[in-house]
Amino acid sequence: MRTDADPALDAPIALDDDRALDADVVGTKAATLARLARLGHPVPAGVVLAAGTDGVDGPSPLTRPLPPLPPLGEVVAVRSSAVAEDLAGASFAGQYRTVLGVDGADAGAIAAAVADVVASVGSAHARSYAAGHDAAGAAMAVLVQRQVAARSAGVAFSADPVTGDDVVLVSAVHGLGDALVSGEVTPEDWRIEQDGTARRTPGELAVLDADDVDRVAALTRRVADDLGVAVDIEWAIAADGGLHLLQARPITALPRRPVLDLPTDGTWEKDTSHLCEPLTPIAETMWLPPMEAALQETAETYGLLIDGMDFRSVGGELYSHPRPPGGKEGAAPPWWLLGIVARLSPALRRKLRTAREAVSTGVPDQMIDRWSTTWRPELAERIGELRSVDLEALDDAGLRLHLDRLSALFADAHRIHFLLFVPYLMGIRPFVELTDELLDWGTSEALGLLDGLSDSSSAPTRHLQQVAATVGTDPEARAVLLAWAGEPLDDVLRSLEQSGSTEAASGIVEHLAEFGCRVTAFDPGRPTLDERPGLVLGVLRDLVAAGTGPDELADGLQRRRAEGEAAMEAAAEERDVAPEDRQRLRSALDRARRVWPVREDNLFYTDSLPSGLVRRAMLDVGRRLVDRGELARADDACWLELAEVHDVLAGHPVDGDGSLRDRVQRRRAERAWVQAHPGPVTLGAPPEDPPDLRGLPEAVRQTTGAMLWAFEQEFGHAAEDPVGGIAGTPASPGRYTGPVRIVRSDADFSSIRPGDVLVCPITTPAWSLNFSRIGALVTDAGGALSHAAIVAREHAIPAVLATGRATAELRDDQLVTVDGTAGTVVPAGR
Repeated sequence: MRTDADPALDAPIALDDDRALDADVVGTKAATLARLARLGHPVPAGVVLAAGTDGVDGPSPLTRPLPPLPPLGEVVAVRSSAVAEDLAGASFAGQYRTVLGVDGADAGAIAAAVADVVASVGSAHARSYAAGHDAAGAAMAVLVQRQVAARSAGVAFSADPVTGDDVVLVSAVHGLGDALVSGEVTPEDWRIEQDGTARRTPGELAVLDADDVDRVAALTRRVADDLGVAVDIEWAIAADGGLHLLQARPITALPRRPVLDLPTDGTWEKDTSHLCEPLTPIAETMWLPPMEAALQETAETYGLLIDGMDFRSVGGELYSHPRPPGGKEGAAPPWWLLGIVARLSPALRRKLRTAREAVSTGVPDQMIDRWSTTWRPELAERIGELRSVDLEALDDAGLRLHLDRLSALFADAHRIHFLLFVPYLMGIRPFVELTDELLDWGTSEALGLLDGLSDSSSAPTRHLQQVAATVGTDPEARAVLLAWAGEPLDDVLRSLEQSGSTEAASGIVEHLAEFGCRVTAFDPGRPTLDERPGLVLGVLRDLVAAGTGPDELADGLQRRRAEGEAAMEAAAEERDVAPEDRQRLRSALDRARRVWPVREDNLFYTDSLPSGLVRRAMLDVGRRLVDRGELARADDACWLELAEVHDVLAGHPVDGDGSLRDRVQRRRAERAWVQAHPGPVTLGAPPEDPPDLRGLPEAVRQTTGAMLWAFEQEFGHAAEDPVGGIAGTPASPGRYTGPVRIVRSDADFSSIRPGDVLVCPITTPAWSLNFSRIGALVTDAGGALSHAAIVAREHAIPAVLATGRATAELRDDQLVTVDGTAGTVVPAGR
């Protein structure tokens, strides 16, 4: 590395000079090109103004004339070559300035171009990127090269950067490649398989012929082989047909195929109803053990015809397997034989007795009562205490104990959640089945009579609508929110307070304090909403623009519930339902309304808040490890397993190969591969039909039957698609026509616009943030009892769930009509 006292490096360094191989002197980009040129690759001639040359290590303009440059050609390109650029973990793509078309004979023009490139180091986006990749203050060199008079140019990848597949991807445009990089032109795209088969993606441009494609693909593969990593290259074909290599760098965050331990014993079903993305390692190791313990206790408490559930993470995808009584796998016997076996088998007789005792002594009702009288207050108190802990004041031992307390909270919370699940289903199922029997209603119609009773589902929206109403009555606050264009939360709050809009500012702060601690997915390793306050501000801006009233949602829910009850009475009258059956229907409705709020209410305390606390603690762990140089970013800590975190905080060496940084990078790459190559819905043996319970006593038909009914509701799919459209499960009634917006995770929330049809794999409770501004919901998975369906009905949004493939077949901005009553999604106008 040169120093300012080393004047020998003030002269430009040619790419064929041995010194050009030193990345600390010429930057990574130039050093890589120098190495590839020596290996025979067609790199245009060039020179480097070394890192540390006066003015070429920061944003200041040059303070003395450039040294003389050798002749490179009539036209030159002036490009950055920072020491931290083009690395495997930080590409800096698009962060620095490139100046093309510079007169190669005009020293003043070259000096001005060099100054422009150097100045780009100080741009806000470059500084932000550098800080986020631990590269702030890295030295900058500048590369001056002969510019190829290109008839075509573009980029190529030696592997698919999204899936990690071993193919070459080529994108090409006419002329120079700057139009492609800037996004001004949609390129011609090619995919070249390992056997050389090339497939062109349909498009307007026709840039390359077959020979060109073969040459670019071969060059890409040779560069990858020579550098020993998957690469992203820039190339150009000159007017004379010569192919030139302009840049090569490792593909950042390339997905990597993991070693998958696939279960083979029994049938394992993938959870597609809760998870949009593979689980983080902290979620795997903190979630799965308490879930298994909780479901085992639940099975024992209610005499369910399983011994519990086993869970397995396969590359982060969650699979579950019901553990059969006594561990005996295989198909259930016919209903009449099951009735005999259950009365003869000691293990099954115990289950029948437990179910009978649970039902006869009112255990399900007691559990529902216990939620409001005991469990919820106790959880709220524990969560409040853990939330008030000053994590920064804890030493490592104290933080480890705090994580132990969070683990204990998770165990107790999961236990409560599943103990409540069976009574909840036992309250809902009889009403739904009775409306089907007496009124010929579907599940969605029946559940509509419960709208508005799940306070936790709609509470975030109602609170934000109240904040929007407050803003709407304050002209200064309204102006601040309507003008919001992504500024940080602190700036928005400062602007509100300076304008005297303290009530509006307080409302935003209160909303984030109350609801911002929820993680955006069913995964304590994922971000919380208060980490991304811009998502809340964007929704608030849209509510203010729409003039939303403070009680709009609550009033609508109350009205729809009354309309639904009137419709039930009218249907009973029309079908001449007997008085005693009407009384049964009203009693079933009363019981369903009693248990309905418990589902979402308990989820807030048993999952959302505990997960948010885990995320908060893991970020504190991450900040400590970043300070010690063991991790690159604070949220990398969520890619460690719980035992690894304990070892680190205890000062013990962590088992396994490689540094923590390497481990995290590998796991992120493996999860990316799994997300691009999702596993099948079922692993192991083909699924068997559920057992037919009609030969068993009434009590076990109520308990186990409720669970089987829930699985049927959750995993059932529509039998036939409409012409030109997609069918799914009707989940929330109504019709709506609007543009599609594909959202695969919380990272895509900012793309949602008012009136969009939200199309996604599935939603989590935190996604309700968006439900106040969308027109309809369509999901790949889920069912009428899922959180997505509950929240959609609470917001009066037509919803079609369990389509199986909506995110794959629909496209952004496509105009569709969603019929939540019929369960169909069709192109508008059909």
